[in-house]
Amino acid sequence: MSESGNPALESSLCYESSETTSHVRTGGLSGGRSCSRASHVVLNKMKVLVVSGARSHVGKTSLARALCRMLPGAVRIKIGHHPRKAGYDDGFFYPKGTGFKVIASEHDTAEFLIIESNSILEEVSPDCTIYLPADNPKPSAEMALKKADIIRGHPVSLSGIAMLAQRLGCKEAVIEKIIEVSGAHKEQG
Repeated sequence: MSESGNPALESSLCYESSETTSHVRTGGLSGGRSCSRASHVVLNKMKVLVVSGARSHVGKTSLARALCRMLPGAVRIKIGHHPRKAGYDDGFFYPKGTGFKVIASEHDTAEFLIIESNSILEEVSPDCTIYLPADNPKPSAEMALKKADIIRGHPVSLSGIAMLAQRLGCKEAVIEKIIEVSGAHKEQG
């Protein structure tokens, strides 16, 4: 048995880090307003990736599924304002407004949480945010775009790749693959 208790974690793709950088604003939202007294909670080991997008039908679910196949111990979460769709049997669905603390506590053994949502970005600062642009963006898309580490169709700098590798506890080659499947590309230079 490996030191981490998870042989997949010690694969050639990812390595365990001793700290997690995902922070949750435990003050949450009240009546659609930001709470001014927000504290941060550091989660142990769990890495959080948010797949956000300009609107529905831009490929968030397909990308989240691909990321789950790439990252050992990943759990896919969808936060939505519509009922769960038929065929959505390979992930977990939560209604919009479900707090991150609830989701994280229900999946506390996950190595990676892959969350499809824009609104969760009001509550959590993930280790990686991926944004999928499109015409006619919904209101929450502007915030998601501003917080994005990876944007489909755009380059990611070498320093950005190194930073994401450190945050996610993965080798740079894994980050490059995440960038590729997200539809972005590595900056040349």
